Amino acid sequence: MLCKLLQDHAQGKREMSGTQVRAAEILLRKVMPDLSTQQIEGHVEHSFADILKQINEIRRTELAAGLGEGVVTIDQQPALIRD
Repeated sequence: MLCKLLQDHAQGKREMSGTQVRAAEILLRKVMPDLSTQQIEGHVEHSFADILKQINEIRRTELAAGLGEGVVTIDQQPALIRD
């Protein structure tokens, strides 16, 4: 209900005082995490390119053994993802 009131206020469908908006913000902070402060840490053991190389090696082995009819290998390097 609180989110609906704030949405209506943001869309100009409902008037709210600054005090009401601030009170709603405080209540929301108590029940919903602030995702902008979340930090994810970890260690990447394999890159995307490493995994593609492993897949291609398996496919080539299958092709050489006559098991991979119609199997296609991925020989292009993936494009870099940029923000």
